[in-house]
Amino acid sequence: MRTTGHAEAIDDGREADRRVADAEKIFMIVLVAAGFVLRVWGLTKMHTWDENVYLQHAEIICCGKTNYSELDRRPPLLSLLFAGVFLVWNSSYAAAIVTALLNALGAVWTYLSGRMIGGRFAAVIAALLFGFAPFFVNVGHSLLTDAPALSLIALSFWLLLRALERQTEARFAAAGFALAMCVLMRFGALSSVGVLWLLVLMADRWARAMVACGVGFLAGLGPYLCW
Repeated sequence: MRTTGHAEAIDDGREADRRVADAEKIFMIVLVAAGFVLRVWGLTKMHTWDENVYLQHAEIICCGKTNYSELDRRPPLLSLLFAGVFLVWNSSYAAAIVTALLNALGAVWTYLSGRMIGGRFAAVIAALLFGFAPFFVNVGHSLLTDAPALSLIALSFWLLLRALERQTEARFAAAGFALAMCVLMRFGALSSVGVLWLLVLMADRWARAMVACGVGFLAGLGPYLCW
């Protein structure tokens, strides 16, 4: 009887865990979908000078246009993303959709990070603020690097927390690569990258973790520096 009761309790616990996992998946899907709709709503072809510069850089990368360029002093990653999309649909609307999606995904990475350090309740609040606070929604409408860089910083933070939870060189290298993407998205993100890098010092073998993170960072940043 005890064995049967213990087995039933284990099954009930597993079923409860599955329900929680399913609820989390639904929450994250709705979070991204709603955040994306808010950011993509009201698309326009009227853009500021800076937005048009990133669109022009995408035209240079994908289509060989050379009438104007600031590539020597602008971060390249956002224009690279636009260029990839322009190969399928050459329209500023396509660029706006990609930017809105990347901005919306930041809320999921914020939730995953918050769950690891503060629990699910705190993570839900943080994710809802990231996804639906008016400031983040308004910034997320633009084709500038501010909001995408913030999303990548949230991704880097989550990857670093995962690397500290299960410490392998590959995970620290992945986090380093994501940190490089933050810099390539917005050069001003370098200060945030420096702060996040301090988390590597919490690793058990921090020297090896630092080297692995540095290798990932150079793998991401190296091609741009060579260019």
